[in-house]
Amino acid sequence: MIGRFVPPRATFRPVKTSAFCSRWFAVLLACGALLGAPPLASAERKRAAPPEIPPPAQPLAVKVARGENVVIQLRIYGRKNKPLQYLIRTPPEHGRLTAPRVVEREVSAVTYTPPADLAIVRDRFTYAVQTAAGVSAAVEVAITIVDVPPEITVPEALLFPAILLGTTASRPLEITNRGGGLAEGRVTVEAPWKIDGPANYRLAAGASAVFKVIFTPTAPGVFDTVMRFSSQSGTTLPVHAEARTPLAVTPPKIVLQHGVGDPVRTGAFDLANQSDAELRVTLASSERLTFPPALTVPAHSTVRVPVQAAEGNVAALAGEVRVQSGDFTLRVPVRAAAVGAIVRAPREPVSLGRVATGQPAEAPVGLENIGGTAARVSWEIAAPFLAEGSPVTLGPGEKTSVLVRLQAATPAKHRALLTVTAAQQKLAIPVEAEVLDESPPDTSTPPPPATPAAPVAPPAGRTIAAVFPDDLRVNLTPAPGVKLRDVTAKGATMEWPAGLTKASQFRVERRNVILDSNRQLAVRWTPLPGVVIRHEGASRIATITGLQPATAYGLRVVALTDAAKASIPLFTQYFSTRVQPSFWPKITPVRVLLVALLVCVAFVLRQRRAARRER
Repeated sequence: MIGRFVPPRATFRPVKTSAFCSRWFAVLLACGALLGAPPLASAERKRAAPPEIPPPAQPLAVKVARGENVVIQLRIYGRKNKPLQYLIRTPPEHGRLTAPRVVEREVSAVTYTPPADLAIVRDRFTYAVQTAAGVSAAVEVAITIVDVPPEITVPEALLFPAILLGTTASRPLEITNRGGGLAEGRVTVEAPWKIDGPANYRLAAGASAVFKVIFTPTAPGVFDTVMRFSSQSGTTLPVHAEARTPLAVTPPKIVLQHGVGDPVRTGAFDLANQSDAELRVTLASSERLTFPPALTVPAHSTVRVPVQAAEGNVAALAGEVRVQSGDFTLRVPVRAAAVGAIVRAPREPVSLGRVATGQPAEAPVGLENIGGTAARVSWEIAAPFLAEGSPVTLGPGEKTSVLVRLQAATPAKHRALLTVTAAQQKLAIPVEAEVLDESPPDTSTPPPPATPAAPVAPPAGRTIAAVFPDDLRVNLTPAPGVKLRDVTAKGATMEWPAGLTKASQFRVERRNVILDSNRQLAVRWTPLPGVVIRHEGASRIATITGLQPATAYGLRVVALTDAAKASIPLFTQYFSTRVQPSFWPKITPVRVLLVALLVCVAFVLRQRRAARRER
């Protein structure tokens, strides 16, 4: 059965024309209302808006230092992008204010100057802003005035020139308040300074005050102190001054000293005239001292004054020298310790003379303690001499005698040193004697010969050397205490005790035997060049150079006086220099023949070699 075809149902429903149009019309009306609403609302607002008012000004709070100006900028809240005019509604009560000046489009500035009255620390003024819409309400600018603390400035130091005692000196002192506020206080300084007039000060900012400071010394010396200011405890001013006496002594105390072996104690001091005039000075003392009784010291000059204890005064000394010029007196203390023990002995060599062999000889040697304390004295001497007696103690001024004897000795000139030891002192006294091989010659006048004199042989028992002059005799025995060392072909070193003599200059002489004008043998001593003498410890050392190899020498040392004149010879030393080695062999006939034989053999061998080559 064929059924009826039913078409499918459509997706969109059919809309009626009238309803569709009404809906779109409503939408268009709504859009029109939205589009037309702003102009209508703006017009309504214009008709209902209140009138425009000026912008509000900013209140301010500023600080300013007294004595300085401050620039204050007047502003509004926000931005108006149009020119503004600022008005000062209420001026400051105390300070000064300038009229507003334009700085930017919406900013103006005024300059405020605080008052000088220190009691005023606050101030105020008001201002407003004016536009086309009118004038704003006034606002306040609060000002706080800050005071800079006072600051006293003083010089680095207050220096006074050196003055004589009894006079015064003055210097001005200026102080200034370099800070602010008010510096109020008092200047204080210790004696011997003082402020002439009132010492109080009251200084505003930038103000100054001048004081007169006077120096009035009552004693000589160098004075230093500080000046203080009560308004500023941390500020001080160094003050320096010096007071001098017309006369000054350097050093202030004298200690007398004495040299080795010299009991006289000496010293000196410098006397300076510190005034502008020449001074006549007298000196006096109650002690046994010697010095110039009077002298003249030129202005600003110094004179050296020697002081010496009296000879024989060896005890401890404590006194003074009074220096007086007019009404001014100086006292110079003088001190000296007691002189130690000083033993004095003969300065010249002690000679026992010329004696025959076996004959006794003796001589006393005097010793005296010229010091101020006692000393234990001992002595010794080398053979062939003998010093009798035992050590003794010599008090101040006491004397003793040492007996020196000559023991049995061989015929020769003998010399030794008598060494005397006393405390720290050591003396060397030369002792000499000559021993002959016979009895002393008869000095009586012999009877005239009955017949003409004829050559006579030497008497029995006399040696040939006995008839030679004494200068030609040679004693090869080394001198006591003398050392010879480092003998070479061209030099040697000679050493002897420094206590042998007090001389400081010496000369070394060489012994030469010559024929004099009478054709007789004689000895001449000539200075030896190239000798260097030095002092080392307790010895004198002579370095001798320029000698000839394998040569006998006789050298003697002569002490020289201060005038460089020869004194007594100290000793004579005999020695021979060494043989200088040679690099060349000694030539003898045997060696010459041997060398000639070797030359001949060499010549024959050479000829044979030449003949072989020719073959």
